[in-house]
Amino acid sequence: MNRKTFIKFLLGAIVLSITAHSVINMVIPVFKYLDFTLMCIGLFSGICILFYWLGTTSSKSKDKNFFIYIILFNVFVKLIAAFALVALYIKLRSPGDKYFVVPFLFIYFIFTLFETYFLSLQAKTSA
Repeated sequence: MNRKTFIKFLLGAIVLSITAHSVINMVIPVFKYLDFTLMCIGLFSGICILFYWLGTTSSKSKDKNFFIYIILFNVFVKLIAAFALVALYIKLRSPGDKYFVVPFLFIYFIFTLFETYFLSLQAKTSA
């Protein structure tokens, strides 16, 4: 996947995440957690950019196992960062309810699908 296509898909994931937040708000009152939604989008966008760069770099590597290490590292980093962000938000904002988790889960899912897609394309080019 070239850089231009990656950026288009990344912007699509961002727009889809914001749209998901708006749709969820029609059912559950989550608008007050828009700040958390934007933090999640920023975190997951940053992780995607980092691992796109690492995946591109690894495709040029002679070590074919390097790409597998990147995928494992991606899962670990994303999971730890997600837990840390939720814990930090709870500690700093003390939300009155647990509804903030619903848009978070949707955003996590959207960005996981996006990462799986672009990493699978990069895996094909590195093989």
